[in-house]
Amino acid sequence: RDYFQEVKRHPNADILYLSPPFETVHKTYVINIIRIIPGEQGEFDGLVSATLDPEYFKTLMMSVQYAPSMWVALAHSDGLIFLMMPERDNIEGMNLRHPDSFFTRHQSSGKKEEVFTGIVYATQEHGMLALRTTYPPDLKMDKSLVVAVNRDSDSIFQSWRQHVLAQGILFGVIVLASTMGLFFHQHRQRKLEKEAVQARVLINRFSFALDRIPTYIFMKDQQRRYVYANRSTLELFKCSAEELAGSSDSRFFPPETVAKMHDIDTRVLIHGEDTAEKVICKSEDGNMRIYWEIKTPIYENDKKTRICGLCGISTDITELEMLKEKLEQQARQDYLTGLFNRRFFMEQGHAELIRAQRYGHALSMLMLDIDNFKKVNDRHGHQAGDAVLKRLADVMRKILRTVDITGRIGGEEFAVLLPETDPQRASEVAERLREDVACTAVTLETGMPLYFKVSIGVASLKDRNTDLNTLLNQADKALYQAKESGRNRVCL
Repeated sequence: RDYFQEVKRHPNADILYLSPPFETVHKTYVINIIRIIPGEQGEFDGLVSATLDPEYFKTLMMSVQYAPSMWVALAHSDGLIFLMMPERDNIEGMNLRHPDSFFTRHQSSGKKEEVFTGIVYATQEHGMLALRTTYPPDLKMDKSLVVAVNRDSDSIFQSWRQHVLAQGILFGVIVLASTMGLFFHQHRQRKLEKEAVQARVLINRFSFALDRIPTYIFMKDQQRRYVYANRSTLELFKCSAEELAGSSDSRFFPPETVAKMHDIDTRVLIHGEDTAEKVICKSEDGNMRIYWEIKTPIYENDKKTRICGLCGISTDITELEMLKEKLEQQARQDYLTGLFNRRFFMEQGHAELIRAQRYGHALSMLMLDIDNFKKVNDRHGHQAGDAVLKRLADVMRKILRTVDITGRIGGEEFAVLLPETDPQRASEVAERLREDVACTAVTLETGMPLYFKVSIGVASLKDRNTDLNTLLNQADKALYQAKESGRNRVCL
């Protein structure tokens, strides 16, 4: 192949050669990584080649997909797509080096990472595409890899558009009310009787329109008593307009919510502020609802010399907030084990490392790997493998402290950052964890128990200039030593 000839023509023992993706006889695309075997004079004397397994990358790529409208792809810097998840027909092996493609623009910019919005060349779909060039300096690769994460534009902006539409409707209602008030004032003296009839008609229409809006609209006087509410608000309060008149918030809300509303109403009625903020309401049965409330003062006249009340518009955003919290949690957690995913683990670990370096505190890292995990999948299936991963996560949560930072950073690889922990104590924690795991089993579909074991590498912060990746690599080397020493053991 051409890339083998390229290695032979330009041999360099320090470089890790990365071949372009190519299709195997099994109809899958793979990438070879190559190191030369130098002769005595440094000349080319042979090579060692290894193939990157697409299945390994599929697990990593699926872990960052927090929404159905997303896809993740990995491409060679020469432009050929190596892998896309979820998989699509005729994508792998596609060349992205097209003059108008985002890939070409990103490569030409020389930047490490960029975000584009528009038609994506590979799929011909409109989306928001983030590109990041991966080139680990320690590996000295001759070529880089480019990671692409895309999400459909419509799914990103759907909730925002709905919110803008709702706010536009509410703004239109307020503008309509202001226009009506001005119209009545200008014609009051000249057509008093006629305007009185028209006013009643318009008020009825206005009230009918507000009753059809699926949000809570109300008015209060200077004493914070309700003087108007649309149908949605009356249904929420479970009373009629006559029963509502003169009522205060304490009739409908718990004390904590009443205090919050009283503070907002004071700023509107006394200081003339326009407010927009969240209000949380907890009922006696423990249920919680979250509302987005917009309030504005109502003045007696156009000169705005005296505030006579306020107008409020409240929208129930409980489901939206829950969805937002769920998405944020999915962005932090590994979908299978519930532990931190690699990205969030690195963020939290970096912050903890800075803190330890600043105050001179001890800090240790554990790297765990399930022994013979591939055999578990091969013999018992991936469902059993998933059960083993979940059970290991349960044991880690039971053994480790709440301040310890735990994450799944690979298929069967886990990492733990132990704040305020020296090497001796870290080794003790690792040994306890290893022993508990060795006594733990999952139950197979046949009803038989399946025991599993782990090897653990331990590294501690010694050099105050060490970064998190270095600490991870040190723990990984200790893990490799534990594997080479027979597995099911701890190495420092």
